[in-house]
Amino acid sequence: MSDTALKNMYNRQSVAAMAGAFEEVYAGFDGEAFLTGVFDDTWEALELKGRMRQITIVLQRFLPEDYPAALAILQDALPLLGDYGFEKMVFPDYVEVYGLDDWQAHDADEIRWITRHGPRTLLKQGRPEALELLGYPSQPAIAVGNVAVEPPAVAMGGTVTISFDIESLSGAPQNLMIDYVVHLMRANGKQTAKVFKLAKRTIGPGEVIHITKRHSFKPVTTRRYYPGAHAVEPKINGKVCDRIDFVLG
Repeated sequence: MSDTALKNMYNRQSVAAMAGAFEEVYAGFDGEAFLTGVFDDTWEALELKGRMRQITIVLQRFLPEDYPAALAILQDALPLLGDYGFEKMVFPDYVEVYGLDDWQAHDADEIRWITRHGPRTLLKQGRPEALELLGYPSQPAIAVGNVAVEPPAVAMGGTVTISFDIESLSGAPQNLMIDYVVHLMRANGKQTAKVFKLAKRTIGPGEVIHITKRHSFKPVTTRRYYPGAHAVEPKINGKVCDRIDFVLG
């Protein structure tokens, strides 16, 4: 999706929904004044990040000056915007602008919750705009190799070991969001991809990180497994690479 399409996701409808969420959880929130402040004479000329930052700055005027109190309101309002995706990036942006200098033990859990849940769907999808905003380069200078799944055939209910190496090709540290994708056989004989979170790491210049993960195929109430061809792909900062097939039976 282009930056133009993304910036247009910040529109009167989505920002009004945001205002409604804040009005619902915070009696002192003036939704109409908030909308007037956001959609000023500069709005149309603003690009993607400019629009997001404008919403953040105007929002701060209508929340309590006490940062922990404002953070609690953000946490209450966020679940009310469940149908929205990229628009919710305003929430971690608020934390970045107003909260990181006030990181305290009593609100650290709330900060982590906001930054994790605000863009969670976008991060899981590997959307580059969400990754970049949280400090994960969408085009990291890395090489992924030695991808393996052992054993190549596993009995139903068994476990495979997934392993791969990540080598930095950069002269500077890089933040990596390391996931893996399992292509699961479904009842209709087709595969469907499911992303599993693995780790967040900072890789140094020239460093090689070795990743090992055991993945179980024991039956669970939320997922049913079917025999047949499966596959695994490492997924680093939203990009998949080096698909390895194996058989579940």
